Parts: sequence; C-alpha cells; structure tokens
Amino acid sequence: MPFQPFSELRKSINKELADVYSLSGNPHKAYNFLRDYTILNDSILNKNRLASFTNLALKYGTKEKQTSIELLKIEKEYEISKNNAQRRTLYILAFGLFIVLLSLYFIIKFYDQRISTTKIITEQKEEINQQKIRELEDNMKMNSMRSVIEGQETERERIAKDLHDSLGGLLSTIKLHFDHVSSKNSEIATSKRIQSSLSTLDTAVDEVRTISRDLQPGSLQNLGLVPAIKDLINRFEAENYPDIDFQYYEMPDKIDKMISLSVYRIVQELLTNSLKHAQATEILIQINTEEDELVIQYEDDGIGFDQSNLKRKGMGLENIRSRVNYMHGSISIESENAMGMAVMIRIKYQ
Repeated sequence: MPFQPFSELRKSINKELADVYSLSGNPHKAYNFLRDYTILNDSILNKNRLASFTNLALKYGTKEKQTSIELLKIEKEYEISKNNAQRRTLYILAFGLFIVLLSLYFIIKFYDQRISTTKIITEQKEEINQQKIRELEDNMKMNSMRSVIEGQETERERIAKDLHDSLGGLLSTIKLHFDHVSSKNSEIATSKRIQSSLSTLDTAVDEVRTISRDLQPGSLQNLGLVPAIKDLINRFEAENYPDIDFQYYEMPDKIDKMISLSVYRIVQELLTNSLKHAQATEILIQINTEEDELVIQYEDDGIGFDQSNLKRKGMGLENIRSRVNYMHGSISIESENAMGMAVMIRIKYQ
C-alpha cells in the first residue's frame, strides 16, 4: 500500500497508540504518538480546508462565469430589445415624418390649387368684366350706329320729300310756264335756246326724281325688297352699263323694314362701287335664305383691288360693314388686282 501522508487511518492509529501508551504508563511514547496525531490531524484539517476552499473557489468561479454569461445574455437581450426599440422608434419617427411631409405636400398642393383657382376665377372675372365692357362698348357702338343709320335714313327721307315736293314741284311749275309761253308765241317755241332750256329742264326734273328715288325708294315701301332691287337694276340697263344678273331663291314673306332697307342700301352701294370704280362688264347678285339667315352674294369681273393696301376713296366698304354689324351679321370680301371682287354677307332676317 503506498504511503499516504494525510491518511485518516494513520491518524486513528496514532490516537489509539497514544491512548494505549498513556494507559500503560509510558507517557513519553504516548506524547510522541499524540504529537504525531495532532500534527497529522492539523495537516488533514488544513488539507480539507484547502480542498474546501478550492472547491468553494471553483464553485464561486463557475457561478461567477454563469452569472457573467447570464449578465451577457441579459445585456445582449437588452441590446437587442434596445435596438428593436430604437428601430421601432426610427420607424415611428420615419412614418411620422412621412405623414408630416405628406400633410405638408397636400397642404401646399391645396393652397397652390386654391391660389390657382383664385387666380383662374380672378382671370375669369376679369375676362367677364372685360367682355361686359366690350359688350357695353359694342352696344354703345351699335346704338350709336343705329342712331346714325336711322338718322341718315330719316334725313334721306326728309331730303327726298323736299326734293320731290319742293324742288320737283318747282321745276315742274317752271316747265309748265315754259310750255304755256311757248304755246302763246310760236317764235319762242321754235327758238333753239328755248328748246335747249326745256331739254335741260327735263333733265333736271328726271335727275331730281332719280335722286329722290335713290334717297327714299318708294318701291321698297310699297312692293318689297325684291321688286325694289329689280327697279334699282332697271335704271342701269343700257349699252354703257354692265350686264347685271339678279337671282333670288326662297325669299321670306316678311322682312323687317330696317333690314330690308339695309339690304337695299348694301346692294345699292355695291352696284355704285362696281359702276364707278370696278370697270366691270358683268355683275351677279344672288339673295337666298339658309335657315334664319339671309345670304347675299355679290360678284363682279372688274379690276378688283388690293385689300392689304386699300386706300381708294368712295368705295363704301366701311359703310357696308357698318350696316352688316348693325344687323349682327358677317361679311367676307375677296378681291385681287385684275381678279374682280366677291362679297358674301350673312344676316339674320328675323
């Protein structure tokens, strides 16, 4: 059996030997064995104490490691939880920021749309106001134009009556006096000067009648628009006048007096223009209806004119345009040098 320095058996033997020698009366050996027992017992106690301390140290170290591991786990879980909380917080902040930005976007867009809408409404109101102003100006122009045209027609009627009743009557009276004197004196009747004077007087009477009829056409009041235009055209049937072709289709039974007079004046103005300035050989006049509109087409094969540089006086186109505007109609004029002229006019006859 190998030597064991801290044997419990040796300790028991030393204790028993010490007791035996003490009882046998040998104190010296009993002391030696008791001393060995005490030393061995102290050694075993120290060994056991050291072992216990070592075990405690190992046990404490293991617990400390476990505690550290637990603490690390707790710290890791805490960090994970903290990171998750931070991530959630970031998500919440990002979502909140997104909501705020989205709200700001919609608020800005709303105010921008509101500003745009307000601007559009303001522009529309301004345009409406401008349109009302233009309408008022147009109405004022139309009223002024109507007053001018009606005033012209009234003045023409007055002048026509004065010419027919006063000057025409006076000239007729003078002619009667001449005829009476000529019938009483044959020498005077055969005088060339008297004959020339009578011829001039007849011409003056015819001229007064023509002027009076132009100023106030009786056929228009008595017979209507188409017969009045025919009567107007008949005055220009001669060798030195162009061929005038007048065509009309589906004319309404009744036309407003002022519209009839305006149409008559327009045709009269166009004819005068062609006869005086255009040097035309052929003239075509067409009047027909389309729905509630009266359509006037006028063409001649004259010398025409340059519309971009129209400076010719007496053409009467502005007067025609004024009458068409007065009747709320439309006018289209096409003409070129040496290409004649074509006019299209549309007016409402009701």
